[in-house]
Amino acid sequence: MAMKQTQGVRPEKIITDGLWQYPVAIYKIMRWSWKEQKKRHIIDSGIGKNAFIKKLNREIKRRFKWFGTFQALDGANAFFKLWFYYHNSLMLT
Repeated sequence: MAMKQTQGVRPEKIITDGLWQYPVAIYKIMRWSWKEQKKRHIIDSGIGKNAFIKKLNREIKRRFKWFGTFQALDGANAFFKLWFYYHNSLMLT
């Protein structure tokens, strides 16, 4: 929905995690008919494709809670390099 507002492009599909407010918001912004929304609104639990991003977000939140913040940009860069290296090596095996 943000793409439509910022880019002026209407998406072909919208993938959400199934929160009950999404159909109402999609209708309000996109004005898709019920049949069209049923075809284009894909509900995915997040297990699989989004699992990596959810894990990353959870770890970032945990680190911010524990440390308060990254003390410097170098610390944040080091964290993300290690994180992506670790998960990329998991995906290759």
